[in-house]
Amino acid sequence: MLFLLFFGCNSDPSPVHPSVPQSPESETQSLQTKQVTSTSTPRETVYSTKNLASLSLPVTKEYRFDTPIAFNDMHTASKNALKGMIKQHGILMDNPWALLHAFLALGPEIQLPTGEKALDRLFQEYAILQKHDNQQFVDFPMQKEVDGTRILIEPHTDLALKVLTEIGVPADYPVTVQGQQKQFLDLYKNSLLQTHLEPQKNLSSFQSPNDIPWSLQGLSAMAPTDLRWESNRLQMDLHSLTVFTAAVVHQETRFLAQAYQNQAGFEKKKQGIFKYTCGGAHLIQGLAYANARGFGGEKSTAVVQEQIPLLYYRFPIELQIYDALMQKYP
Repeated sequence: MLFLLFFGCNSDPSPVHPSVPQSPESETQSLQTKQVTSTSTPRETVYSTKNLASLSLPVTKEYRFDTPIAFNDMHTASKNALKGMIKQHGILMDNPWALLHAFLALGPEIQLPTGEKALDRLFQEYAILQKHDNQQFVDFPMQKEVDGTRILIEPHTDLALKVLTEIGVPADYPVTVQGQQKQFLDLYKNSLLQTHLEPQKNLSSFQSPNDIPWSLQGLSAMAPTDLRWESNRLQMDLHSLTVFTAAVVHQETRFLAQAYQNQAGFEKKKQGIFKYTCGGAHLIQGLAYANARGFGGEKSTAVVQEQIPLLYYRFPIELQIYDALMQKYP
């Protein structure tokens, strides 16, 4: 597996090549067990290009929550200021990566300055048709060259799928891709056909564990709990992918768990979870999202639950680190 880690939320990917994280023994055994289960599944229940047309997903499956706190004037002022910044700098067709993040904040109905629906133009301008066994599905490339300029679209695999399922785009939503009429479901199906992982043989469609969480969340958003598919001649299921991600999160936060237990501080030197995009926030979110939808089992649940006190512990210390850096390098 090629391990190309992406650091930082607001910069282009920077290549490094760390060693492969190994799963804790108990988690590895759980992963192996689930792979055997998937392999022994009757052929007709495993989706491939031969039967993918029969895959039925909910028309919509939104997971939105009420605001957990009552807004006061300060909250409202902050929300309005941030909303104005996002509208000014995020709703732009020449920056689809930023536009996808604007959808998270403002929802699927946002319009471009021209009055066009941004979601429709996103597919028209940047999605491509991907062929599998003479069938055409929908995909988003990592980047696109326009007039000699590199335009970043998906620095992480399935970033668009993750965002658009999170904001509740229906599976049957009509989109136009390279002049052809398709559905949002065709993007989901394409991801299934491309997603595979077999750690024991070092086979993966992902560049590194850091690349997994967007796919994990996007696929689990609308998936039935028994969903199985074939990719690169491997039979896959979301339970296995969730368990592997849980094993990575568990290993990469051991130094934080020890510091928390001892009530000691720590440094940020791109070690452990700090090697991952946004300090591993995406990795933890993807795991929690999939686990909340029934994937990964009890071991994955335990890993998610452990992260809650660790996050409350680490964030104040990280803020102190940033404050010290700003004072040292104003």
